[in-house]
Amino acid sequence: MSAVSAGSALENFAKSRGLSYAERADLPPAGEHPGHSDAKLEGTAKGALPGGIEGTLANFTYTFKPDRVMSGPLPAGGEGALVLCATAASARDRIAVVLGPKGPVAEAGLEAEAPGLSTKDLDTFLEQLAGEASEDKATAPA
Repeated sequence: MSAVSAGSALENFAKSRGLSYAERADLPPAGEHPGHSDAKLEGTAKGALPGGIEGTLANFTYTFKPDRVMSGPLPAGGEGALVLCATAASARDRIAVVLGPKGPVAEAGLEAEAPGLSTKDLDTFLEQLAGEASEDKATAPA
């Protein structure tokens, strides 16, 4: 079995759904795209997305440097890791779940109610993100 690059996987996805594929695109200066200094755009798919919304899907790769990693069994089954990248309460704080050694990965902004992050917050993030990552794995093109 040969390896499929992220760019070719997105290109195949775009073709199968009637979207236009491009290696580069003009993206908004702000929003939910990685602001990491080493972020690399691997490709885009543009057109009518589910629900009839016009939009662009962008595939980024970047280095995720965690402050804490906890690994073991996940709520939805299988092994994975809960990854925290948080040095202070800021908009750049992230939490992620990685299935297996290489993904898929589901991530979100790390936000909590005062006075701070609780074990209940971590359990909620873990369950939600593990479910999202499992869905991504189940629907990923072969």
